[in-house]
Amino acid sequence: MLKAIKIEGLFSRFDYDIEMKEEGITILTGPNGFGKSTIFSLIEAVAVADADAIRRTSFKKTVLFCEGKNVTIEKSGKQLFVDGEAFEDGGKRNLEADKTLPGAVKSVGGRKLLDSALNDWEKLKDYIEDVKSVPKRLKARMESGGQPAADRTKLFIDLIKDKLNFKTPVADAAEGLKFVDADGVTLGFTELSAGEAQLTAFYYELLFETPEKALILIDEPEISMHIVWQMRLVDDLERICAALNGAKAIVATHSPQILGGHRSLQVDLGEQYEC
Repeated sequence: MLKAIKIEGLFSRFDYDIEMKEEGITILTGPNGFGKSTIFSLIEAVAVADADAIRRTSFKKTVLFCEGKNVTIEKSGKQLFVDGEAFEDGGKRNLEADKTLPGAVKSVGGRKLLDSALNDWEKLKDYIEDVKSVPKRLKARMESGGQPAADRTKLFIDLIKDKLNFKTPVADAAEGLKFVDADGVTLGFTELSAGEAQLTAFYYELLFETPEKALILIDEPEISMHIVWQMRLVDDLERICAALNGAKAIVATHSPQILGGHRSLQVDLGEQYEC
């Protein structure tokens, strides 16, 4: 599990020493253009040994400090050096066991919709289908997941129940997920508002699509998220990480509401540059 990351020469401009908070949730803040999303992308690329993605990232040196082992990655032109040894692979492969580091990494968050729309129409369609398929996927989890899935389903319903006005979510053996409004009328998932649907899909992905003990990277979750929902996010993440047997989370955000009463969890990238 990642404990800290040191980056020198990000965008040929920034040097960062970022320590993960002992509480298990770290909130990364800073102005636009200071590299929050790029740091997430770099962690993901190292986790799967994606040499091409690492080469595309503008930095001089990165050290990832993990439990029991550290990995140093340096760039010289297009050449990568991992712990001082040339890394020749131009594609994807796993590093040797003693060099694999943050473990399982899961990227979740509000930026996925924007990134899909900007980068690839097919990816946007895939994103939409993923969101629409939440009830079907939940049904499959309930049918085959045993008691762990039942416990996560209960937590999932609890987490979204107190955020929806005039609608009550119900885990249903036949449909997977449905909603009952204040008049007793049953609503389908596609009858939710866009924000409600995205929130439901966000919590589903956190609980059911994230490996146990993973490092969860959550980029700009505040997109389409009501202020009250934002204020509850850190507390919700604590429960989710516990359900995932000790998962950790890094949240990159511009929202003071997400920080709320958790400013001790903040790491601000702009402070040392007086921004």
